[in-house]
Amino acid sequence: MGKATLFLGVDPGVNGGLAVVAIANGAAPVLVECIDIPVVGTGAKERVDVAAIRNFIDRHRPVRALIERAQAMPRQGSSSGFKYGRAVGAIEATVALCSIPMEIVEPSAWKRFWHLPGKDKEAAATITSAWITMLQALTAEPTSN
Repeated sequence: MGKATLFLGVDPGVNGGLAVVAIANGAAPVLVECIDIPVVGTGAKERVDVAAIRNFIDRHRPVRALIERAQAMPRQGSSSGFKYGRAVGAIEATVALCSIPMEIVEPSAWKRFWHLPGKDKEAAATITSAWITMLQALTAEPTSN
């Protein structure tokens, strides 16, 4: 197998996540590592930990970042919307400052690619979690009994 190319996937926001996926020679993507968005502080003082995101990116050196397009949710309060927007901006700025080219991806595009159901975020999260668990199991080191 040839050298793999690493990509960073980002679900933005303080409750989002980062994932690095390796792709080599047209083979199926392999999950390298995924983490929750690192944060500092609590409650109203909770912020994205940009230094931890930078360290994660530096550790993997992806060639490109794919970031889900951020948007306010219906009936989201102004404080929540501001907190979310601040988090998204901090994440995008961190990726840019790491000199990683980024592409903003519509949620419908990646859901369509993975054949995930409509607008139901919970169903998509459940299926995505199952995919991640499966990828982790497939890439785990065999254990000897």
